[in-house]
Amino acid sequence: MSEQNIVSPLQSLQIIEEMIQKAKANFADNGFVYLLWGYTIFTCSMLHFIGIKLGDALGSIKPYWVWNLVIVANIIHTVYQLKRTKKQQAKSFAEELIAMFWLCFLAGMIIISVAAFTKFGWASVYPFLIMLYGTPTFLSGYVMKFKPLIFGGIFCWLMALVALFFDNAFLLLCVSLAVLVAWIIPGHLLQQQYSKKAV
Repeated sequence: MSEQNIVSPLQSLQIIEEMIQKAKANFADNGFVYLLWGYTIFTCSMLHFIGIKLGDALGSIKPYWVWNLVIVANIIHTVYQLKRTKKQQAKSFAEELIAMFWLCFLAGMIIISVAAFTKFGWASVYPFLIMLYGTPTFLSGYVMKFKPLIFGGIFCWLMALVALFFDNAFLLLCVSLAVLVAWIIPGHLLQQQYSKKAV
């Protein structure tokens, strides 16, 4: 093997750091998706909570109808992702890894949602949803070395424990607080960080 093909430990660290920074930059560029879902879940949870507390004042309107906004968010997300994929270059290993974390999250969300509809009811699964929010958030933060995401993931796990002691209405507040800390705040911080670097 020639000397030109030998990568020193320092060069290896530099390559890894470049991968992490690229993943961070793409996360910031794609922060729209995280903020889209953060604000969608936050808004739905809060409006659902308010609807439950208003009770009969809503008449025939069901508080849980607000979750139909998730369908709208799915459409927006899909259209945005299709447009972005056409422009995107090859992904780094760190980006592929983060994408796999969120794919696992999606699989877990589908399974828990089916369980909520068919077996247990939503009130029983909210703590597990919050726990699920935390796992890819924490792992993504670890890969990118971004502390707000790491803290957001840990916060979700703590909120999942807290949620075990609340009833249906206040569980929705736990969901709102979890996505605020785990997705909305880190998403804005990443966008702010990289918008400054771009100047």
